[in-house]
This record gives sequence, structure tokens and C-alpha cells, in this order.
Amino acid sequence: MRVRIQYSVDLDEIPQKISEFLQNSVTLIGEAQHELQNTSENLIKGRVSEHSLEMIDNVRQELAKVDMMLADSHSILFGYVQAKNPPPEVHKPEAPDVIPEG
Repeated sequence: MRVRIQYSVDLDEIPQKISEFLQNSVTLIGEAQHELQNTSENLIKGRVSEHSLEMIDNVRQELAKVDMMLADSHSILFGYVQAKNPPPEVHKPEAPDVIPEG
């Protein structure tokens, strides 16, 4: 079961935290690539088994985890960029003090 947690960090620590998330994603992707390569080679050699099915499913689940980590990283980094570069305030010109004729 996946749960969402929340904790506070200093705004300037966010790039480092996101970098850690991305490095974790890189590791998981590398492991998934290795598993897929091995499974592919086994299939080419005619080694079709339940293990092949399990490996493919495991890789699929790991890539889903990576996708969630990337979505979280994107969301957090988006908020960071917004906080560091707030949009300029738009000032509405005040209506002149004009008395209508008539």
C-alpha cells in the first residue's frame, strides 16, 4: 500500500532532495534495464518460463514506482520554481476621478 507523507524542509534544500529522488530513479531504471536484458536474452535462447513472466511484471511494477517518484519530483520542483520566481504582480490602473456629464 502506498501512502503520501509530508514533511518540511528549507526551501533551499529542495534541489538536493529532488536530486536524491532522481538518483534513486536512475538506480531503479538501471536495475530494470538489466532485468529486461536478461529476460530478453533468455527468451531468445528459448528459455521461456514462469520466471520470465515474473521478471517482466517486476520490471513493470518498478517502472510504475519510478513514474510516481518522477511525478512527485516534478510537482515539488514546480512549486520550488514558483516560490523562487513568483510572477510579477499586476497592478490595475485606478479609474480616474471623472464625473460623467449629463
